[in-house]
Amino acid sequence: MVDEIEPPGGSRVVVAGDWHGNTVWAMHVIERTAALGIDTIIQLGDLGVLWPGDVGNTFTFKLQRHLAKHGVRLVFVDGNHDNHIALRALPRDSGGFGVVRTKAKGGGRLELIRWAPRGHRWAWPRTDGVLVRFGALGGAFSIDYHHRTVGRNWWPGIEEVQAEDLSALGPDPLDVLLAHDCPTGAVPASTMVIDYDDDLRSQRSRDLLRTAVDATRPRLVFAGHWHQRSVCELEHDGAHPTVVHMMGMDGQRGNWAVLDLETLQVG
Repeated sequence: MVDEIEPPGGSRVVVAGDWHGNTVWAMHVIERTAALGIDTIIQLGDLGVLWPGDVGNTFTFKLQRHLAKHGVRLVFVDGNHDNHIALRALPRDSGGFGVVRTKAKGGGRLELIRWAPRGHRWAWPRTDGVLVRFGALGGAFSIDYHHRTVGRNWWPGIEEVQAEDLSALGPDPLDVLLAHDCPTGAVPASTMVIDYDDDLRSQRSRDLLRTAVDATRPRLVFAGHWHQRSVCELEHDGAHPTVVHMMGMDGQRGNWAVLDLETLQVG
């Protein structure tokens, strides 16, 4: 077992939406992150590491090398378009994160990418010692499954949010919930035409995410999946609202934003 990742070196982290194995875009965000003096990226699924075949392995290798070059590390939750079998087989560090390993140039290995399994919790301290509590709840349904092949680019049965994922997360309060899909009540406008039965199946994950939000009452939820940048609030009886930030996809201006751990402000 390897050591747990250290907290961020400063009070800010970058939060990014889907990258879909896009090497050029991933490198762009890493470079912008480093230029801002930030050493941690949180990515919200459909990352594309460990994808079956040479393309996915090449992306993983290049991503690790670019992170190392710029002194940045990456934590991600799984999306629907991620290799769920490979992720669940990853070795875990002492903090419970899955460790993505690749060989370093000139020998050794790189371990700058960590997967946050569904239901995983961790906390990073602010400068005053107060802990910012994070929870991970990745997963979603692939509405494009008609064009996918089981085991090659689609993993039915495990790609969606499950009731046991909520049990693993538990009801204790959170400050930030990291998801791939968005909770019911925060679905952005969409121009896509979706089959009725497929939409019902998609809704199951969103309903489970909303149950998790209502139980843990996070200040913030971050999600991708919908490929657009939007912000909304979910109200709770007798408690602060939850602000839901939907992030755009690779190539879009709204793909990433900066989260200040001191204030939980997003900019």
